Amino acid sequence: MQAANEVASINTHTQTKHRPHIRANEKAGLAALVRELRARYGSDLQRVVLFGSKARGDFDAESDLDLLVVVRMGNGAYRQYWSEIVDMAWRVELTYGIVTSLVIKDIADYDRMREHQLLLARNIEQEGIDLWMMPPSAPTSKPASPKPATIS
Repeated sequence: MQAANEVASINTHTQTKHRPHIRANEKAGLAALVRELRARYGSDLQRVVLFGSKARGDFDAESDLDLLVVVRMGNGAYRQYWSEIVDMAWRVELTYGIVTSLVIKDIADYDRMREHQLLLARNIEQEGIDLWMMPPSAPTSKPASPKPATIS
Protein backbone atom coordinates (compact mmCIF):
# COMPACT_ATOMS: atom_id res chain seq x y z
CA MET A 1 0.00 0.00 0.00
CA GLN A 2 2.88 2.37 0.77
CA ALA A 3 4.25 1.89 -2.76
CA ALA A 4 0.92 2.93 -4.28
CA ASN A 5 0.88 6.02 -2.08
CA GLU A 6 4.42 6.89 -3.21
CA VAL A 7 3.41 6.71 -6.88
CA ALA A 8 0.40 8.90 -6.13
CA SER A 9 2.64 11.40 -4.35
CA ILE A 10 5.03 11.46 -7.29
CA ASN A 11 2.16 12.71 -9.44
CA THR A 12 1.42 15.78 -7.31
CA HIS A 13 2.59 18.17 -10.05
CA THR A 14 1.32 16.19 -13.02
CA GLN A 15 -1.87 14.85 -14.51
CA THR A 16 -2.64 11.59 -12.74
CA LYS A 17 -4.16 8.74 -14.71
CA HIS A 18 -5.48 5.71 -12.86
CA ARG A 19 -3.96 2.50 -14.23
CA PRO A 20 -5.07 -0.52 -12.19
CA HIS A 21 -3.22 -2.89 -14.55
CA ILE A 22 0.18 -1.70 -13.30
CA ARG A 23 1.18 -4.30 -10.71
CA ALA A 24 2.20 -3.42 -7.15
CA ASN A 25 5.86 -4.34 -7.74
CA GLU A 26 5.89 -2.16 -10.88
CA LYS A 27 4.41 0.79 -8.98
CA ALA A 28 6.93 0.33 -6.19
CA GLY A 29 9.81 0.01 -8.65
CA LEU A 30 8.76 3.10 -10.59
CA ALA A 31 8.44 5.09 -7.35
CA ALA A 32 11.89 3.91 -6.24
CA LEU A 33 13.48 4.84 -9.55
CA VAL A 34 11.92 8.30 -9.52
CA ARG A 35 13.13 8.83 -5.93
CA GLU A 36 16.67 7.85 -6.92
CA LEU A 37 16.61 10.07 -10.00
CA ARG A 38 15.34 13.04 -7.97
CA ALA A 39 17.93 12.46 -5.25
CA ARG A 40 20.76 12.26 -7.78
CA TYR A 41 19.80 14.99 -10.25
CA GLY A 42 17.68 17.38 -8.19
CA SER A 43 16.34 20.27 -10.25
CA ASP A 44 18.16 18.98 -13.34
CA LEU A 45 15.62 16.14 -13.54
CA GLN A 46 12.84 17.55 -15.67
CA ARG A 47 10.47 14.68 -16.35
CA VAL A 48 9.91 10.93 -16.02
CA VAL A 49 7.16 9.42 -18.19
CA LEU A 50 5.76 5.91 -18.50
CA PHE A 51 4.72 5.28 -22.10
CA GLY A 52 4.10 2.35 -24.42
CA SER A 53 1.90 -0.67 -23.87
CA LYS A 54 1.83 -0.40 -20.07
CA ALA A 55 0.65 3.20 -20.29
CA ARG A 56 -1.93 2.38 -22.98
CA GLY A 57 -3.14 -0.81 -21.28
CA ASP A 58 -2.55 -3.10 -24.29
CA PHE A 59 0.42 -4.96 -22.80
CA ASP A 60 1.07 -8.69 -22.62
CA ALA A 61 2.96 -10.91 -20.17
CA GLU A 62 6.30 -10.06 -21.79
CA SER A 63 5.83 -6.26 -21.84
CA ASP A 64 8.37 -4.03 -20.19
CA LEU A 65 8.00 -0.56 -18.69
CA ASP A 66 8.96 2.04 -21.30
CA LEU A 67 10.29 5.15 -19.60
CA LEU A 68 11.35 8.57 -20.83
CA VAL A 69 13.81 10.34 -18.54
CA VAL A 70 14.47 14.00 -19.37
CA VAL A 71 17.46 15.57 -17.63
CA ARG A 72 19.24 18.88 -18.07
CA MET A 73 22.80 17.85 -18.96
CA GLY A 74 26.02 19.72 -19.44
CA ASN A 75 27.84 19.58 -22.75
CA GLY A 76 29.52 16.25 -23.32
CA ALA A 77 27.92 14.63 -20.26
CA TYR A 78 25.41 12.36 -22.01
CA ARG A 79 27.42 9.15 -21.72
CA GLN A 80 27.98 9.58 -18.00
CA TYR A 81 24.35 10.47 -17.32
CA TRP A 82 23.20 7.56 -19.48
CA SER A 83 25.47 5.16 -17.61
CA GLU A 84 24.32 6.40 -14.20
CA ILE A 85 20.62 6.24 -15.09
CA VAL A 86 20.94 2.76 -16.63
CA ASP A 87 22.75 1.58 -13.46
CA MET A 88 19.97 3.00 -11.28
CA ALA A 89 17.31 1.30 -13.40
CA TRP A 90 19.20 -2.00 -13.35
CA ARG A 91 19.34 -2.00 -9.53
CA VAL A 92 15.63 -1.16 -9.34
CA GLU A 93 14.83 -3.91 -11.85
CA LEU A 94 16.65 -6.49 -9.73
CA THR A 95 15.09 -5.28 -6.48
CA TYR A 96 11.50 -5.10 -7.72
CA GLY A 97 11.46 -7.81 -10.42
CA ILE A 98 10.60 -5.43 -13.26
CA VAL A 99 12.03 -4.79 -16.72
CA THR A 100 12.45 -1.26 -18.02
CA SER A 101 13.30 0.16 -21.41
CA LEU A 102 14.79 3.63 -21.10
CA VAL A 103 14.82 6.62 -23.41
CA ILE A 104 17.17 9.18 -21.84
CA LYS A 105 17.16 12.67 -23.29
CA ASP A 106 18.62 16.06 -22.53
CA ILE A 107 15.85 18.63 -22.16
CA ALA A 108 16.94 20.52 -25.31
CA ASP A 109 16.96 17.30 -27.36
CA TYR A 110 13.50 16.29 -26.19
CA ASP A 111 12.17 19.80 -26.84
CA ARG A 112 13.48 19.51 -30.42
CA MET A 113 11.83 16.11 -30.81
CA ARG A 114 8.49 17.64 -29.77
CA GLU A 115 9.01 20.72 -31.93
CA HIS A 116 9.61 18.56 -35.01
CA GLN A 117 6.72 16.28 -34.00
CA LEU A 118 8.79 13.12 -34.19
CA LEU A 119 6.68 9.99 -33.83
CA LEU A 120 8.25 8.91 -30.52
CA ALA A 121 7.65 12.33 -28.96
CA ARG A 122 4.06 12.43 -30.27
CA ASN A 123 3.36 8.99 -28.83
CA ILE A 124 4.86 9.92 -25.46
CA GLU A 125 2.85 13.14 -25.30
CA GLN A 126 -0.40 11.40 -26.30
CA GLU A 127 -0.22 8.20 -24.27
CA GLY A 128 2.36 8.87 -21.60
CA ILE A 129 1.74 8.90 -17.88
CA ASP A 130 3.86 11.50 -16.13
CA LEU A 131 5.42 9.86 -13.09
CA TRP A 132 7.22 13.05 -12.19
CA MET A 133 7.60 16.47 -13.77
CA MET A 134 9.50 19.55 -12.67
CA PRO A 135 6.84 22.02 -11.50
CA PRO A 136 6.64 25.03 -13.85
CA SER A 137 7.44 27.44 -11.04
CA ALA A 138 10.43 25.47 -9.75
CA PRO A 139 13.80 27.17 -9.90
CA THR A 140 16.13 25.82 -12.53
CA SER A 141 19.83 25.40 -12.19
CA LYS A 142 22.72 25.17 -14.55
CA PRO A 143 23.50 21.61 -15.57
CA ALA A 144 25.36 19.92 -12.78
CA SER A 145 28.72 18.41 -13.40
CA PRO A 146 28.20 14.67 -13.38
CA LYS A 147 28.89 13.34 -9.89
CA PRO A 148 29.32 9.74 -8.89
CA ALA A 149 25.95 8.25 -8.05
CA THR A 150 25.59 7.26 -4.42
CA ILE A 151 22.90 4.61 -4.37
CA SER A 152 22.99 1.77 -1.93
